[in-house]
Amino acid sequence: MKQADDHLATCRCGSVRLRARGAPLATGACHCAGCRRMTGGPYSLGAIYPSGAIALDAGETRPIGARPEAGHQGCVACGSWVFTRPPGLGDIVVVRSSLFEDAAAFAPFVESFTSERLPFVAPVAPHRFERFPAPDDFPRLMDAYARWESAVR
Repeated sequence: MKQADDHLATCRCGSVRLRARGAPLATGACHCAGCRRMTGGPYSLGAIYPSGAIALDAGETRPIGARPEAGHQGCVACGSWVFTRPPGLGDIVVVRSSLFEDAAAFAPFVESFTSERLPFVAPVAPHRFERFPAPDDFPRLMDAYARWESAVR
């Protein structure tokens, strides 16, 4: 994935159009029950970006989910979960990478909440955490992701 590439994401109805500039800082899959319920799938997929790399080109979002303080944002028209601004993790945005037109380019690098992974779901990422990684883990994971991402591409 090239640093200069733009990645376009849309919600289910197409009202929200989001553009992410360049490669993400990391990618991941979350197996927590909350993410499973919000996606309707066995896990959620996300790409972590600095907020300055994200532009909302069309549409509006609003807080969604059972806990507004979690920072989840969804399309006002269709309710699709589009991105999250996680509290306590600085100036980052986690875009639902399955919404990108080139979603296959965003293979998960980190799995969180493997303690809640459904028993029939195989591991999908090289780095796994029983809960969410600690903030101190992120610099190491981002460095490792950059090396991994450049090796796979």
